[in-house]
Amino acid sequence: MIKLVGALMAALTIALIGIDKTHKLTLKVTHLEKLCSMLKYMADLIKNNLPTLDKILKEIGDNQYYKVIDFIPNAEKLIRSGESFKESWKKSILESEMQIDEADRILIISLGEILGRFDGESQEKELLNVARLLNIRLDEAREKKRNFSPIYKTIGICGSLAVFILLI
Repeated sequence: MIKLVGALMAALTIALIGIDKTHKLTLKVTHLEKLCSMLKYMADLIKNNLPTLDKILKEIGDNQYYKVIDFIPNAEKLIRSGESFKESWKKSILESEMQIDEADRILIISLGEILGRFDGESQEKELLNVARLLNIRLDEAREKKRNFSPIYKTIGICGSLAVFILLI
């Protein structure tokens, strides 16, 4: 009986690994989609002369569509506590649990150098440029998800069955 339970636990663990890998690919696509959209929205807000970055962050933070972008509320809170935008932005992105690559984080962090420091047109252009670059990464993530999600699921299920059969 104990052997059966152990085999079942090992099989479930392997199946869950495959499911987890698939879920992470899905989250990465979702997070990149929201980030691209948010950056375009920020550019639009700057273009329409929304006065300050804290108001822009509040506008985005209050928007339900962007709730998965977990660094915005933290950045807004740090700015209200007196930290500079640049440091709040960087710290919040580094602490974020979003499923994005390190290169994507660095790209988004780089916006902290520009936002609030240059004229609105330059900020708008940089936001749209980063959104364009992230859109390329989004296309890559979608392709990876399309190619690997079925493989991860299959390997997880087949692997768990093989382990279960071998252990019983």
